[in-house]
Amino acid sequence: MVMLTIPEEDTKQRADIKAVEKTVSKNAMAEPENKPAAENGKISTKPMPESDDEEEVSDVDAKDLKTAKGLSIHDQLLVFFNDFLQKEKSPNQLVEYMQSLSGSPQELMTALFEALFKGVGKGFSKEVAKKKIYLSKALQIEDSQLLLLNAVDAFCKHASADAVKEVALVLKVLYDDDILEEDVIFHWYDNRTLGAEGNNSSMWKNIKPFVEWLRSAESESEED
Repeated sequence: MVMLTIPEEDTKQRADIKAVEKTVSKNAMAEPENKPAAENGKISTKPMPESDDEEEVSDVDAKDLKTAKGLSIHDQLLVFFNDFLQKEKSPNQLVEYMQSLSGSPQELMTALFEALFKGVGKGFSKEVAKKKIYLSKALQIEDSQLLLLNAVDAFCKHASADAVKEVALVLKVLYDDDILEEDVIFHWYDNRTLGAEGNNSSMWKNIKPFVEWLRSAESESEED
C-alpha cells in the first residue's frame, strides 16, 4: 500500500481553517447583546426604563402625598397647590388640576388663594394683579364669585396688617378686570355672618369705602 504523506504545513493550515469556521458558527448562533430583542425574532417582556423626568415627577408626587398624610383638608390642598405653583404650571392647566383634587369648591378656592398670596404684606394688590389669571381660571370650575370673596375673607383673618390695608385695592383690581361683579360684592358685604365683622373688623372697615364708592357710581349710572 502506498502511504500519502501530507506536508506538515498543509495540515496546520487546515486546522486553522476549521478553528475559524467553528468560531464563526458559534457567533452566528449567539444573539447580539446590543441588538433589540425584536430584531432577533423575540419580544422582550422587560419593562422599558422610565425617563428621568417621569421618575422626578413620581418622586415629587410621592413626597407630597407623604407630606399631606394626616393633615387637614385645607393643609393637604395647600401642599398640592404649592407644588403646582412651584412647578410653574400654566394657568390653563389649573382647571384640570383642581378637578383632580378632593374638597368642596370653597375649600379649593380658599386653599388656592392662600397658596398664591401666603406671606404677602405690602404690595398685596400688585401681587393679585400679577396672578389674577389663576383666580379667573378657578372660577370656571364653580361659577360663584362668592367663593372668591369668601377666600379673601379667610385669607385676611391670618394676613399681615399691611396686606389687610390693601384689601379694598384687591377688590378693585378684580372688579376692574370683570372677575368680580358689583352685585355679588354688595351681596357678600351686606350678608356677612354675625360676628364676622368682629373676627375680621379691619378688613370690613377697609372695604367699606370701596363698597360705598361702588354704590355711588351705580346710583349715578342709574340716574343717567
